[in-house]
Amino acid sequence: MVKATFLNMSDLPSILIEEYDARWVDSFAALAARVKASLGDRVGRIEHVGSTAVTGLAAKPVIDLDVVVSPSDLREAIQHLERLGYVHEGDLRIAGREAFRSPPGTLTIAKRIRAASLPSSLACSRKLGRRHALLKVT
Repeated sequence: MVKATFLNMSDLPSILIEEYDARWVDSFAALAARVKASLGDRVGRIEHVGSTAVTGLAAKPVIDLDVVVSPSDLREAIQHLERLGYVHEGDLRIAGREAFRSPPGTLTIAKRIRAASLPSSLACSRKLGRRHALLKVT
């Protein structure tokens, strides 16, 4: 037997989805510069990931960052992000990455630090992006 639980949508917290805002690109650049200044040469790259990284896509107004470092620099990178106010949450049971909450009062998330040289976290065509946006608002 399968038990199903149905949620009353009015009981769920509201989530703000905004139309695409071109300023998200500048917000990412400013945040990435701050992280890069703190981490210096330890940074392999900083990627703008998540919905706000996709031009034209409606999204929660939260800038997600992926900071890619070598495994040997991981501990120091975590310490530097903590000094910037990010709250380290561990790997959240996903090996190869470390998750963070944003500093209090900001709409920015250093989503994770990846200790590897991996391909971009979000590669999305415009068609897929539009379909994703429709799912978010329906």
